[in-house]
Amino acid sequence: MKEKIIAVYLTMLFIVSLVVFVYNLDSDNDNTNIVNNSISPSVLMHNFEKRQLGDGIAVVHLYGPISTQSQAGILGIPQGGADSVVRRLLDLSRDDRVKAVVLRINSPGGTVGASQEINAAVSKLREAGKPVVASVADMAASGGYYSAVAATEIYANKGSLVGSIGVIMSLPPGVQGLMKWAKLDTKGRVFTSGKFKDIGSVYRDMLPEESTLLQNLINNTYQQFLAAVINGRKNMKPNEVRKVAQGQIYTGVQALENGLIDHIGTFDDAVLRAGALGGIKGRPRVIPAKINQLSMFFEQLSMKFLNISNPVKASLQEATAFRLEYRFQPGLFK
Repeated sequence: MKEKIIAVYLTMLFIVSLVVFVYNLDSDNDNTNIVNNSISPSVLMHNFEKRQLGDGIAVVHLYGPISTQSQAGILGIPQGGADSVVRRLLDLSRDDRVKAVVLRINSPGGTVGASQEINAAVSKLREAGKPVVASVADMAASGGYYSAVAATEIYANKGSLVGSIGVIMSLPPGVQGLMKWAKLDTKGRVFTSGKFKDIGSVYRDMLPEESTLLQNLINNTYQQFLAAVINGRKNMKPNEVRKVAQGQIYTGVQALENGLIDHIGTFDDAVLRAGALGGIKGRPRVIPAKINQLSMFFEQLSMKFLNISNPVKASLQEATAFRLEYRFQPGLFK
């Protein structure tokens, strides 16, 4: 029975892969019609009309904790995360129809590297001559704000949470007390090539020099955050940035008063502003992202079928992870 299920599953994957291949091939043929190394005039006119009628803006969503997903799906498509946002932003830089982009943010931040890659992608989009308007929904905190600060302008609602400029490192708690209570061996056996290799180990207390090393790491990463804000917020002097960059979280109104955003406004306001910055008169057309629903469906199916996504495993990884983050994380015990 199990063999039959696997056979059916593999057959379905083959069919959808074939559909995806043909779909992509057909999409390529829509753009070019080369005969004798020349492009058909009718195709040129079609593409010109399509471009003229289709000019508009694009919306990219940055929702939830920011992290880079390293795992690729069965069809070779990265499964969500910062990589998808970065790829979408870079694709838009090459789309002649897109005159501006709205980056819709609702995120408490996340890992340092992923936040920096999104910031860099926004900067590249602007370098391509396309204005970017960041629109804050509920929250653009820490890494979420790091991503927004590269935008041309930033909008937020009056009650949106903005800021939390800073770095946090979460270390798993020691387990010595628990293991002693359970009458277990409290000496973890770890062999390393250097005295700092097992830094943050739950089986021993942290050494003073290890605390210094980690604090220096945090300080350096914090300076990178400050530099990004100073570079992005031309209206603020460096000393003004440092004053509001001690981890404070602000409402949209307070963020405007402190120079962290440019306008109080809704998503719709940001869309209209992006259109105006992109030279579009009136309400701009929002160009939808090209998403292959079949591929997305089978990626999710493969995750469940192969038991890749295990909530218990994920919870354990979250509890024991060693993380350096640009993230708003209230209520963390010291």
